[in-house]
Amino acid sequence: VQTGITATLPGFYAPQGRSIRSTSVFTKAMDSLYTQSVAGANITNFEMETAGIYALAHLLGHEAYSFSALLANRSLGTFHEDPASVVDSLIEKVLAWAVELDA
Repeated sequence: VQTGITATLPGFYAPQGRSIRSTSVFTKAMDSLYTQSVAGANITNFEMETAGIYALAHLLGHEAYSFSALLANRSLGTFHEDPASVVDSLIEKVLAWAVELDA
């Protein structure tokens, strides 16, 4: 398990450095994010949903947590060879963690 920071970006394709038919203008921003750290933790994940979930939870007085299965290293262009095992492992760990919270 690697602990890190999720950066929530304002979109799925271009803001996360992906391109479909044209080149993303966010590539320099992505390169900068790969080198950032906060309190010794590196940014290890990019997505677009977590900030909204945290904001809604805060407004409703709830706690919210986010867990991500990291399947790709976009800065290196590499992908996990067995993504299903990573997701299954994460689910097992999160369920065990949640049971401990309730104990």
